Amino acid sequence: MSQKPRLLYIASRWPWPVSTGRQRMIDQELRFAAEEYEVTVAAFGTQSPGNLPGDWVGRVASLPLPGWLEILSNLVLGRCGSLQECLYRSVAAARAIAVLADLVQPDIVMFDMVRTAQYGEIAGLFPESCRRVLDMDDLLSDRYRQMQATAESGQSALGMFTQKFGRPVAWLARLLPRLLFGVEARLMHRRERVMTEKADMVLLVSGQEAETLRDRTGADHVQPVPPAVEDFPVPHRFPDESTEFKFLGSARYAPNAEAMRFLDKVGDHLAGEGQPVEFKAFGAPDDKLEFTHVHQAGYLDDLGHEFTPGKVMVAPILTGTGVKTKILEAMARAVAVITTSKGTEGLGVEHGTHLLVADDPREFADHVKDLSQNPGRTAEIAKAGFDYARAHHGEEKLKNDFLDNLAAARSIPHRYRYRTTGLRGGNSTWRTAISAGNANNGPAITAKRCHYSFRAIVPSRRNPM
Repeated sequence: MSQKPRLLYIASRWPWPVSTGRQRMIDQELRFAAEEYEVTVAAFGTQSPGNLPGDWVGRVASLPLPGWLEILSNLVLGRCGSLQECLYRSVAAARAIAVLADLVQPDIVMFDMVRTAQYGEIAGLFPESCRRVLDMDDLLSDRYRQMQATAESGQSALGMFTQKFGRPVAWLARLLPRLLFGVEARLMHRRERVMTEKADMVLLVSGQEAETLRDRTGADHVQPVPPAVEDFPVPHRFPDESTEFKFLGSARYAPNAEAMRFLDKVGDHLAGEGQPVEFKAFGAPDDKLEFTHVHQAGYLDDLGHEFTPGKVMVAPILTGTGVKTKILEAMARAVAVITTSKGTEGLGVEHGTHLLVADDPREFADHVKDLSQNPGRTAEIAKAGFDYARAHHGEEKLKNDFLDNLAAARSIPHRYRYRTTGLRGGNSTWRTAISAGNANNGPAITAKRCHYSFRAIVPSRRNPM
């Protein structure tokens, strides 16, 4: 029996338990890859006991994030191509990845977003024949431009990173959010182009954004990998009783807080018409936020407890890029959706058929009133959305597309050969141990002594063989 090829996945966060859209995409790609590859995962962050996948992942390893002094050093010395890369550039992490790569000898290394792809620029870190696949997720340069336009003083530009890093970094992010969003948008625009040139394959969640990146770079190795939805059973019936309106998202993430403020305005319009509605929001709450018509219900362990046929998801997405996983998840569960134009980007859905769309709070309120007064209409929208999700985002088709992209990355000649220049930090010898084991809590991998040097990788064009 032939041995499976080996894939090493460098994740920007611990993927399990799955609670965010990005975690879900990482988990999806790992499950798909495990069909044909021996998968090893190295994730930034602390591995919590019991938060391990099934036996389809061979090894798992925790990578250390830099402390705030190392982050400050990265920023001051200009070691990184973007601000977020400074938050992930760690000498200890590079050492751990080097040990793991030497042990695994991967045929493919897959990077979760540009912030981890910087480790692919370090010479000698991976085998020479190893192909580099970058899952860019979204075009973050576009997202940050949008967030720059709507940022408010006191809103942290770090978003979900705020609690992970030291107070000096968090303070700066709250003081100058628009400046930081603007700077990062420009830096990420450049880095997206550079990393596209260096990768053997680039993946994006949205087909629309994949096309945009191809236009910007002239690259033909950029492909979409949209979210897959679980194949939920067809509901026996679509309830037509009274409707409940629910929101999903952490209030500590600025775009979600902005959406909840939008819903509060929607609630004001409905209350003014004598038809008050309470929106129940599930996700990490923020006690600093006060709403009149939005109730922060806290974290939800299982969407199936609250998002069921007959309910309505309200998702006023005002900024952001990519395909909104929460909307597809709701549709796959036969939950009707009211969203904004941003929420439909990357989806082939029609307003009035698969979901309802409104960008103004008053128009959004009209849709809420319509569904609250016409449960039959809610059922009609829910069924059409359910059929769309099953037809276009089924796991089997998207899994085959994903594996085809990996096969293409391995089959084509390297786009670049790499030469090492400009010694950075000199040669180092160290003793290190990384928290790694198999998915069944196997023994940790311990490195003895390892020689390694940090050198810049400079792409040099090479004619295809």
